[in-house]
Amino acid sequence: MASILLFFSLCFCGWLIYFNMADKRIAFTLIGGNALIFAFIFIILVRLNQDIELRKQAEGRLKENQAWLQSILDNSTSLIYIKDQEQRYVMVNRRFREVLQVQDSQVIGRTDRDFSEEAAADHYKLLDDEVIRSGKSLEIETVVESQGKDVHLLSIKFPLLDNNGSPIGIGGIATDITERVQYQQQLIAATRDAHKAKEMQELFLANMSHEIRTPMNGIQGMTDLLLDTMLTDQQKEFARIIKRSAGNLLVIINDILDFSKIKAGKLAIEKIDFRPKDVLDNVKGIFDHRVKKKDITLQATIDPAIPDSLRGDPYRLNQVLINLIGNAVKFTDKGSVKLHVGLQDRTATAITLLFSVADTGIGIPEASLPYIFDHFSQGGVDISRRYGGTGLGLAISHRLVQLQGGSIVAESIEGRGSVFSFQLTYGYTSTEAAVSPAAVAATLADYSQCLAGKRFLVAEDNEINRQLVEHVLRRGGGVVQLAGNGEEAVRHLEQDENYDLIIMDLQMPVMDGYAATRRIRGELGSQIPIIAMTATALIGERVRCFEVGMNDYMTKPFEFSDLYRRILALSPRVLTAVS
Repeated sequence: MASILLFFSLCFCGWLIYFNMADKRIAFTLIGGNALIFAFIFIILVRLNQDIELRKQAEGRLKENQAWLQSILDNSTSLIYIKDQEQRYVMVNRRFREVLQVQDSQVIGRTDRDFSEEAAADHYKLLDDEVIRSGKSLEIETVVESQGKDVHLLSIKFPLLDNNGSPIGIGGIATDITERVQYQQQLIAATRDAHKAKEMQELFLANMSHEIRTPMNGIQGMTDLLLDTMLTDQQKEFARIIKRSAGNLLVIINDILDFSKIKAGKLAIEKIDFRPKDVLDNVKGIFDHRVKKKDITLQATIDPAIPDSLRGDPYRLNQVLINLIGNAVKFTDKGSVKLHVGLQDRTATAITLLFSVADTGIGIPEASLPYIFDHFSQGGVDISRRYGGTGLGLAISHRLVQLQGGSIVAESIEGRGSVFSFQLTYGYTSTEAAVSPAAVAATLADYSQCLAGKRFLVAEDNEINRQLVEHVLRRGGGVVQLAGNGEEAVRHLEQDENYDLIIMDLQMPVMDGYAATRRIRGELGSQIPIIAMTATALIGERVRCFEVGMNDYMTKPFEFSDLYRRILALSPRVLTAVS
């Protein structure tokens, strides 16, 4: 505006001079031309002044917008920056400066090499080059040090393009993910600790099993040997009480171990041929003495339409029936316990059976029925005190039935008795499978000759168990060589391989059963059958035994007849020798 007034003043002075000229015609011509020039310049000056004002307003708005943008960037929790084509920083926000502990003067117009370590700067340059080259964004995770602590950043680098789509720089946004990384690390650590705790639990259970089973094997085995000697009636009764007490303790240990296996999802279900009648006879034989002592009856019946041979898991069926009948006998003081196996459904290759165990015992309160299959659940608060037990038997039975694809239900009237029913589906064929050979049964009827002439190598570190196994094998007519650990067993085999079977303990000093078996199968190349015998019963131990080359697996304490049966199954020549 001042320039316009100055110009107007000069023009006005010029007009006064022209107006006082003698030649008015020339004066008016000059005044007119001057006025035109004045008008033209005046218009130009006004337009320029308007443009200047507009530019000032635009610059003001730009500065205001820049202030807004900077305020937004500075209050962002992410690190934000812009680089030019030469990878020099053009702009950084407050969070960037705080985390990297730098000032604008240290960053703006500089590259990463000016304030970062050489290796890190080279890495950033490679990433920037890749973004410029590919024209695509790039996501990376980096770790920087801030105030003596590691800060984990998840960064996204992206190209900045002009109107023609050509790259003019690089933008970057980095989010602090330190808390998330720390949470993930804590989660990993917690998972690792949980696995370790689980392994410790399994190891504790295994060690507990080993420490209890080892002496109990001696107690139960020596009691069986004692019962085969000349005893008075009172002495036999005392010995039977010892055997039953050891058996009760074994049931509790097995329940705890099975419960652990079920929780870990590592309980295997077999698929082998078996005779359901044999399972029922075995279960009935287990409880015959107990029901006679309580003066109650135990009946076991089976539908004649059921095939003689089925395919499934007889061991788990046996375990479920023992649990159910054991409870029925325990809670029944008068009357009877009845086991019935009925035919529920049948196809060309499968058959569904309904097992029911009914008793006339104390029954279960109606309020307790919905929880009767829960872990550590019993029918009443005083049941454990009056009758004993862990409260795991029914929970394990319930899960075992489920693992075999069946279902189990309980019905009861307090004071009148209970009925437990479960259904299972088994495979079968029209041809009968010889599961329990008559030769084996006949031989076992007189086990004093079942191992006649056979030589056995027994590797066992526990002296009592060595004596027990030696007695059992010698009673069967076998010749026994004892070894205190795996190394001794291997040494005996190196000197003489003329053994028909090896019984191998797993946990032994100097050399355990696994290492000894690997040497026997590997270095010696021997294929002599090996039966693993352990008091540990660790989850997965059976599979590991077969992996190293053992032929069978059994846990302590063991029944003599079971050991003989396994030996005969692995040494068919024995049957030929004694038949």
